[in-house]
Amino acid sequence: MDPLISSKLALNKSGSKKKPLLTVRVTDMKSGHGTFVNGKKIGSSGKQAFLNDKIRIGKNVFCIKHG
Repeated sequence: MDPLISSKLALNKSGSKKKPLLTVRVTDMKSGHGTFVNGKKIGSSGKQAFLNDKIRIGKNVFCIKHG
């Protein structure tokens, strides 16, 4: 494993054409400081994140927005 990669984000699209559902699958890759979704630490099994969820990887925080 690359020592610089601590987390994995994968964009998923499902739902219907009229109402698509966009999510992000967040997986911790044995990071030193942990990976969090909405303040809850996740493990290597991962967690689905939805619109307006906050993802924290180290000191970086990402918020899922549409558009």
